Amino acid sequence: MNVSRIEVRGVYPHASYLRVSATTTAQASVHLPCPSVPGGAAR
Repeated sequence: MNVSRIEVRGVYPHASYLRVSATTTAQASVHLPCPSVPGGAAR
């Protein structure tokens, strides 16, 4: 997975913690093996 961009939309300080709102743009891919051909070699 490749994260292309992270954008901080807002920072909200509170008494005991800091809340950050962010958005991301990402790309993901799935690679599946080719099925075997009966009686032949897999490519």
